[in-house]
Amino acid sequence: MPGSVPIALSAVTQALKHFQLLTVAETGAAPRLLRSRHERVLLHNGEQAYVRGRLHLGQQYGVYRDMGELVDERTQTHYGHRIMLTGMVTARAQLQPELTGVAINSLSRDIRAGDLLLPWSARGEPSAVYDAVPGPALAAGRVLAIGHEGSVAIPYDVVWLNKGRRDGVREGHLYDVFRPADVLPSLAVARVMLIQTREHASAALVIDSRETVRAGDELGEPAYDELSF
Repeated sequence: MPGSVPIALSAVTQALKHFQLLTVAETGAAPRLLRSRHERVLLHNGEQAYVRGRLHLGQQYGVYRDMGELVDERTQTHYGHRIMLTGMVTARAQLQPELTGVAINSLSRDIRAGDLLLPWSARGEPSAVYDAVPGPALAAGRVLAIGHEGSVAIPYDVVWLNKGRRDGVREGHLYDVFRPADVLPSLAVARVMLIQTREHASAALVIDSRETVRAGDELGEPAYDELSF
């Protein structure tokens, strides 16, 4: 088994910029996009829009879709709210104490009324370059949700896992993803690398696969079998 596997830093950076996990309190306190100046709910690049909340004028903000709570249906554990980047805005004018005018700078997906804002700065930049190494053995580790709005993940998509720092996992740890089976042995369908860890949950990047990854797939030790993919 090789000691480590190099992973492109650009792929990690992109994933970290696009997906985050917030506490319920952080989600509730974040400013929210309202309708555009032209009363549209779906907003467009270059358009002026309104935000409910106070922003720092001239500062850039990431716009995120609230994807709902990350919940383990088996244990009813609630981990926080998962969010997905939809675009970027710049705060332009404080119109009222809790109403700010913004300019939409770019779109990575469709921006909608109700999306939340977070200061951009260097958000999501890895603090160091690291190699991927096998993580510790996990009991009942599995995929809880896909990062984006679809139901399956492919290479360079993000998935959310039910294990975090409390379980001994860290950024850079590798796991194989297995599809549960009733009779036959579980099939290794993909490999993931952890890119963001919280106390009880983590985000992982799909770095290789021979089938799509789904919620409910299980985590296991990387086998490094050249015939498995």
